[in-house]
Amino acid sequence: MDSDTGWRAQLSSSPARVRQIFTARWRFTLSCLVMLSLVFAFVLTINDFLAITRHVDANILLVEGWISYSSSLSEAAEEFNRGHYERLVTVGESFGRHDETLDAENSADVAATLLRELGVDRDRIVVLRIPGLTVHRTFASALTLKNWLAKSNTRVTGVNVFTLGAHARKSLLVFERVLGPGIRVGVIAGTDSSVSAQ
Repeated sequence: MDSDTGWRAQLSSSPARVRQIFTARWRFTLSCLVMLSLVFAFVLTINDFLAITRHVDANILLVEGWISYSSSLSEAAEEFNRGHYERLVTVGESFGRHDETLDAENSADVAATLLRELGVDRDRIVVLRIPGLTVHRTFASALTLKNWLAKSNTRVTGVNVFTLGAHARKSLLVFERVLGPGIRVGVIAGTDSSVSAQ
């Protein structure tokens, strides 16, 4: 009890000290509220920053195969059918097995099959398979497209990459870097049903 009484006596004898403690606590509380508000704003807006759509005048629509089980695949079919695309390219990796073979079931094949069911002309779909990878899949997809473009002598006015939601900005940056300045690259962010439900 004596220590409690002594503490109160010290505070009551020093109004400047009380103001100092109150001000420090107020600043700390205000700082915490500002930081919490900034984190909340970041969480609410990060998807809009990442899930961009920037069309370019393109004759190739590339669909990343890993989105083959997403409802946004129908959006890709609609984009191809209403656009002035000559080719729809699906690029993807083997399911399950992460080795160097291309024999296993592949996400590019699955995407192509589903896109045909959604009304895309079979003769305008190109399937590019990459080995199963655990890292750098977007880079491998872009490199596979670049190699196919070189081998096939396909005339390219531009490439629009169709991907899912927040992956769009990364896909745009990687495909632009790999394909180089000679090919214009755009990106289309398909609707991610896990985000659009908000």
